[in-house]
Amino acid sequence: MPRVDIKAIIKDLNKDELKDLISVAQGVLSGLFSSDEIKDNIKESRFSKGYECPKCQCKDVNKNGKSNGRQRYICKRCRCTFDEFTLSPFSSTKLGLDKWLKYCELMILGLSIRQCAEEVGVGVKTSFYMRHRILDVINISLKNDTVEGIVEVDEVFIRESYKGNHSKSTTFEMPRAPRKRGKGKKDKKKRGISNDQICIETAIDRKGNILMGAVCNGRITTNDIVEFFDGKLGKDITFCVDSHKSYIGVKKDLNVELKQVPRGKSMLDSVYHLQHVNSLHSAFKRWLMPFNGVSSKYISNYLAWFKFLQLSKKNKKSDRIKDMLVNVATKETSITINTIRNRYIELV
Repeated sequence: MPRVDIKAIIKDLNKDELKDLISVAQGVLSGLFSSDEIKDNIKESRFSKGYECPKCQCKDVNKNGKSNGRQRYICKRCRCTFDEFTLSPFSSTKLGLDKWLKYCELMILGLSIRQCAEEVGVGVKTSFYMRHRILDVINISLKNDTVEGIVEVDEVFIRESYKGNHSKSTTFEMPRAPRKRGKGKKDKKKRGISNDQICIETAIDRKGNILMGAVCNGRITTNDIVEFFDGKLGKDITFCVDSHKSYIGVKKDLNVELKQVPRGKSMLDSVYHLQHVNSLHSAFKRWLMPFNGVSSKYISNYLAWFKFLQLSKKNKKSDRIKDMLVNVATKETSITINTIRNRYIELV
């Protein structure tokens, strides 16, 4: 049977047909596994070392009834009660696991916050906080990733954005004049690289391991590069970089071999090139475009989201959704609405 070019078909669909396609895709994905299977996976992952009190780590526990359909346990030592979601991002939410499962499906499909809200049956604000509870955990999980061997290193720039900060706020002050859109309203752009842009340092090795992080405003410096890669490099590292002078100083500080690719010159006959990192940057910009701008204080979460999709794209859709949900449900971290709302721009 000849292979069908799905991307070509999707491009020819109108808005209503795309909605129907998404609805069908959700049904297919949901049918691949049940929420009961996910619950079992979460419980096995959370209690992989046996039932243990999250407060005092005592293993002497008893069953203590059920709440919202989940089995509760009580510690005989400190009398703390808990279940598989205690101290996880799901511990302070009343939404059922089915809604979180569906939300993860929609995130894999790349739907907007409003579209996710409509599909899951929650408000737009709730949809926003659901997204960032999930992304916070993914971000934490990917922070300790490393690269090794031949590593392509380059930076990509996006415009700094204060989207969402000044809406209905009585305390926030814009540090610059607001940008204007629409006919007759010109948005003055500074030529080249300026402090109005955020520099995202990127590295990818030959095994597909990825590092991405917002490091500074404007041009990157040697100190920014050294700080970004601190603790993230394996042994026998060779950096493939462009001709920017900031990379010359990292050779000694990071103890790496340096291969600089001259600007405008092709090195296709060599293993030392920047093709993979340039391709990654192109994919990132295409992926980011439908969001119509991302607030800079949440850019680290969106980088983690993009990285997760890139690292898991060879897996089945069902496995990607399951991995995302199980990872979030079993991570011991305190994420509340206030910790998300009161965030500030965090540079690596």
